Amino acid sequence: MSRKFVFKIGSYIVRFRSKKVNALLYNLIYAASVEVALEKFDEKDLSRVRKLGYDSGVALIYDMADKVRQGLLGRNIDELIEQGKSAWYIYFGSKVETEVERKDNEVVVKIRDRECPSCMGRRYNGFYCEAMAAGHEGAQHAVVELLNLPVDVEVHETKCIARGDEYCEFTAIYRMKK
Repeated sequence: MSRKFVFKIGSYIVRFRSKKVNALLYNLIYAASVEVALEKFDEKDLSRVRKLGYDSGVALIYDMADKVRQGLLGRNIDELIEQGKSAWYIYFGSKVETEVERKDNEVVVKIRDRECPSCMGRRYNGFYCEAMAAGHEGAQHAVVELLNLPVDVEVHETKCIARGDEYCEFTAIYRMKK
């Protein structure tokens, strides 16, 4: 049985059972966390807000890797994208669209969610989902480290429903280390 198939089946089973509850709880927790962080830190100092998200992403992957013994981590960019889509569906309850652009020394992946549980129903004229983007970055760094791949990863929020965009978009850039 292929790893891709296992991830898809697992995501459907888990989401079928608890989709709306997880998304609602996540929305409430994320909103409270972001609002506290934005009040506590200068709004222009995204580095602190990003650090919170980054550390959460790293912790999530190491916890998951410990439980599954690294056996399910993707071995190439296509597997990582599929696993990321499945994980997104499991944790956030929405399906994402991806666009992949391969260049000489890097791969750019745009991840779009039209029903983002982090910011749907919110209005904010700033980088509301940047902590979430940093969480993706931290998670991807942890995966790359666990697999001992010579890749640097950078993820940023490029569109957000809270700012009035049609969908949330995160742009992930995977660059080969020199």
